[in-house]
Amino acid sequence: MPNTPNRNAVALLASMVFAAVPGMASAQGIPGGSAGHKFVVKNSTGYTSASDLGKIGEVVCVKAGSDEELKIADHYDSLGTFYAVAVFGSDEDILAAFDEGRCEVVLVAQNSVSEFVGNLTAPNEHTVLAEIIE
Repeated sequence: MPNTPNRNAVALLASMVFAAVPGMASAQGIPGGSAGHKFVVKNSTGYTSASDLGKIGEVVCVKAGSDEELKIADHYDSLGTFYAVAVFGSDEDILAAFDEGRCEVVLVAQNSVSEFVGNLTAPNEHTVLAEIIE
């Protein structure tokens, strides 16, 4: 039998290479890589752009201690707008809270947006904003 590399080991090695080389762009789909994030909003907000965020003082679902938490704070600070935060311990809790209407906005890794929206009870009642948040 030929000696073939383990796919998980190759992906792990690739993610370590991307993480170890400063300034090197990481590829979407590589574990540990960043392809940016997108805001998902409830249609009831009326938001069509990330620059609209904060106009209604919305609640944003966020995972405690995550990169998304920092990106959200940076984005709202750059707009000079206000928001409330609902902090959760897992991605599953965020999905449930967003789906139940406990928040109007969530920031999702770009490579996971389709899956996130597809798991909502009423995906057509939500909009993925076009801007990529790095």
